[in-house]
Amino acid sequence: MPQEEKSQKTAIRQTEPTIETRDISIAIDNYDDIFSDFDPRPYSSRQISEDFLREIERRKLEGEKGEFEIRFYIKKERRKEATEEQITKRLQSYFRWKLKELKKEGGKAKSNGIRLVGAGLAVMLVQAYFVEFKIYEPASPLLDVLFVPFAWFAVWMGLEKLFWGMGEAEKEAEPASKLSRAKYIFISEEENIPKGA
Repeated sequence: MPQEEKSQKTAIRQTEPTIETRDISIAIDNYDDIFSDFDPRPYSSRQISEDFLREIERRKLEGEKGEFEIRFYIKKERRKEATEEQITKRLQSYFRWKLKELKKEGGKAKSNGIRLVGAGLAVMLVQAYFVEFKIYEPASPLLDVLFVPFAWFAVWMGLEKLFWGMGEAEKEAEPASKLSRAKYIFISEEENIPKGA
């Protein structure tokens, strides 16, 4: 077996995902396909392309077990090892930042939810106190109209933020967490062509 063919087969075997690893394969014409067309900065700080992010999201990472490999297929003559290392660091950095922001959103939703529930319960207690001790009894019907709807509204809004808001943030954080730990591998297109094709 020629040495070149042997090395190509070895390279392909090394990039094959294991049972615990799921691969996402994406074909690109050049490295710019991963980044925004409107950002002229170098790859180390350039904004990630919305099209690329949508494509990753479309693959439905939620609920998938194991680790991930993002495999970019690009023509051999366009590959640059140093650039690929730079892009890998940028992608990992971006998804770590995204994960951090989503965790902050989840924490904010929890904090706001607790405040709203607390405010609603406090208003209920005040209203019950006024009724129990007949304080401002002539105005009691008006206080009921003002206090009770506000109290229940605050409680329900708070519970919605606690359960729905936090749940949404956690749901979005799962793919970001996996992508921040994912392996980013660049493969020459020629290595993916079946022999004899």
